[in-house]
Amino acid sequence: DQFLTQAANSGALGLGDTMAVGAYHPLGDSPLGLSDMAGNVAEGTATPAQDGEGEQYIVKGGSFRDEPAQLEVQTSAAAPAQLTAAWLGFRCAASTTQP
Repeated sequence: DQFLTQAANSGALGLGDTMAVGAYHPLGDSPLGLSDMAGNVAEGTATPAQDGEGEQYIVKGGSFRDEPAQLEVQTSAAAPAQLTAAWLGFRCAASTTQP
């Protein structure tokens, strides 16, 4: 419940680039043992943005360039569908159960 500068890749750390997955393990792990859930890159989503002109989608969280408050789960912004940037990525996920 408290931000630790050394536990996530944010603007507060001042590295200015992405880090390898697991670079903040185990200090930056969530209480459930998930790694790299904050910082490094903001998460592009498939959720269309309601505001703005043109095709835009919701981007969640923050990246290596953002201050700690922007790394919080509720942080979101709209971004153009075709945007590519070093600070923007996506999360791969797979179900652990069979249908």
